[in-house]
Amino acid sequence: MATELKEVALAGFNKLDPFELEQVRKIISGYVSKFQKAGYLGMRLHLKSIHEKATEEAKQGHIHQIDGVLETEHGHFSASAQHRNPYHAIADILENFSQQIKHKHPHKEEWKEAAKTERKLRWKKKKT
Repeated sequence: MATELKEVALAGFNKLDPFELEQVRKIISGYVSKFQKAGYLGMRLHLKSIHEKATEEAKQGHIHQIDGVLETEHGHFSASAQHRNPYHAIADILENFSQQIKHKHPHKEEWKEAAKTERKLRWKKKKT
């Protein structure tokens, strides 16, 4: 069952208690406000609980895996994160999204092309 939060689809988060779910929403809303600058359209996050080994399960508990997709005007980004603490897993995946957005800036390709033409012009001037 998915819970909606301002264009954010949360799947598998119904296993968390209401306080934990509210904390997750606060973390997500902080990052969504940062994503608005990149033409944010929506995000899907899916929480899964996985176990490493049956012997370690009793000692340390299960691992939370979050798979996510971020949709922006400039493309789709996907990431996944695993951690024993669900808050850390969410923070990791959202930080991964912000790094991907930072490296895929919409004007980056235009800037590269402009720099190439400037270098070519300077090179031609040096030759003559």
